[in-house]
Amino acid sequence: MTPLKPSRSRESAGTVPLPKWRLRAGLLLIILAAYGNSFGSGLALDSRAIITRDTRIHAATVANLALIAGKDYWWDMPTDGLYRPVTTLSLLFNYAVLGNGPDATGYHVLNVLLHAVNVWLVFDLALLVLGSIRPAFLASALWAVHPVGTEAVSNVVGRADLLAALAVLGGLLLYVRGASAHGWRRCAVVAGLFVVAVLGVFSKENASVLLGLML
Repeated sequence: MTPLKPSRSRESAGTVPLPKWRLRAGLLLIILAAYGNSFGSGLALDSRAIITRDTRIHAATVANLALIAGKDYWWDMPTDGLYRPVTTLSLLFNYAVLGNGPDATGYHVLNVLLHAVNVWLVFDLALLVLGSIRPAFLASALWAVHPVGTEAVSNVVGRADLLAALAVLGGLLLYVRGASAHGWRRCAVVAGLFVVAVLGVFSKENASVLLGLML
């Protein structure tokens, strides 16, 4: 009896898949459809306190950079001892460098862009794991619109979660792609992983899961 042969997917049967840039553009459109209304949502909850009361982010000066590096996240306010200087620096970038000030629109735009980068990283990771573009696209599209990400994307201070996710996803992709590296390239991968992990933990503490995920 002749054994059944598995049917070939359209990709393996010769159908030319869409270029990755088009798939990434499609994911971006999905994200904008889901989160475009956040651009006008203003400053809510903790975001208002952080943006309006943390004077360290109001001017890009050496003194403020020193305060960001040396003080906790809720400096000059009731504190819980959190240390997230990378997140605070990103808010300084919005407020003083881009000139957004207390206008929330620019912060929301940057949050959505960070979310888009994370979705693209999920696409790359899913493509490595699943080996096929279609399920990788579906997995990343699900990540793009899953309700669990709503607070991180729509609330300005959710920036901490977005940056931590960026470090975890980027670190995993670097780890997988660099596993076969040798010589100086391997040293570069290790150094890159160290930098990414430190930036992630200094964005939000839960980025420390990167080490466990690598193991």
